[in-house]
Order: sequence, then C-alpha cells, then structure tokens
Amino acid sequence: MARLITRLTPFVGILVFLLVWEAGVALFKPPPYLLPGPTEIFHTFVREFARLAFHGWVTLYEMLLGYALAVVIAIPLAIAITSSDRFDRFTMPTLLFFQVVGMNSIFIYLFFEIVGDRWFNGYITSISSGLLQLANMPLFVQAILSSLCVFALEWGLCYFLYKRKIFFKL
Repeated sequence: MARLITRLTPFVGILVFLLVWEAGVALFKPPPYLLPGPTEIFHTFVREFARLAFHGWVTLYEMLLGYALAVVIAIPLAIAITSSDRFDRFTMPTLLFFQVVGMNSIFIYLFFEIVGDRWFNGYITSISSGLLQLANMPLFVQAILSSLCVFALEWGLCYFLYKRKIFFKL
C-alpha cells in the first residue's frame, strides 16, 4: 500500500495543481492571453495539433542537426588541439575570443540585460549612428556598424575582466 501511495503522490499533486489553476482562472477571470486555464490549453492543443506537430518537428530537426554539427566539429577539433602543440598555438587566439565571453556568463546576462539594454546599447548606438550619419552611410549600414560597435565594447569589457581574473560566480 505504501508503495502505491508513493507512486500515486506525484500524479495526485499534479491533478490538485491543475484543479487549483482551473478554479483560479474561473474565479479571477484573467484575460485568456495572460493566463488561460488548463482546459483551454488542452482544447487549443487538440485543435492546433497538426500545426504544433509540424513546428515541433522543425524544432527537433534543427536541434538534432545543430547537435550533430557540434559533435562533428568539436570532437575532431578537441583531438587536434590536444594532440598537436602547433595546432594548439594556431587555434588558441581564436578560441580565446569565445572563452572570454563564457567565463563571465552571469555578468554578461545581468549587465547587458540591465545596464546594457537600458543605457549602454542606446548610448553607444546613438554616438556611432550620429558619426555614421555624418559620413552619409545608409541606414542599414549604420544599424549593422552600430551593433558591431556595441558588441566590440561589450566583448572588450569581458576581456578586461578576464585579463584581471575577475570572475562572477554563484
């Protein structure tokens, strides 16, 4: 009996959660685009199953293709780097470019979502776009070059932290 209760507890918990959710939606009546009830989600899933299955297949296909491509590139590259000092010296400057960003991923997320999005990106874009307007650059070229300027400065900040061995950890 205890084993049966242990096996059923997660299902009962999920059922209670769904019932409380459905009751909350019925009681408070939030807009359906904000918080649809579980039954509405189920009906939409059944009604749109063909489209969801198609897009799910596309997502799965792209994910598996990306994973296979990463394995096909990463494994030979790792073997080459660890087997050859010459290849190691050749690739390390390029790989350092990617390593710098990965060392402070928490910092990157917090800084660029809070400070970068609200201040830094707009400030740098306005300066670079203003200078590029003086050179009569087309608007799409201004947008591309401004984005590259923001990326270069943000990467430079990560490189600065990397060189001084400043790493943010949780």
